[in-house]
Amino acid sequence: MTTYKEVNELPRCGSCGKLLTTGGQIEERMGQRIVFCSDQCIRVFDTYKAPKYGEQAIWPESLAE
Repeated sequence: MTTYKEVNELPRCGSCGKLLTTGGQIEERMGQRIVFCSDQCIRVFDTYKAPKYGEQAIWPESLAE
């Protein structure tokens, strides 16, 4: 039997905020496991979001379980 999650239980990309219904790439950043939708979003996070916002760049919705 397939178990479905509610939309509010699904992760979002740690860079662009896209809702990830399947897949995603889990990367370790700032001591947290964060879900990203693409390699490009990982680069944007590493080169823009993390340097500019620090710990505040990590959204609770993007943390991997």
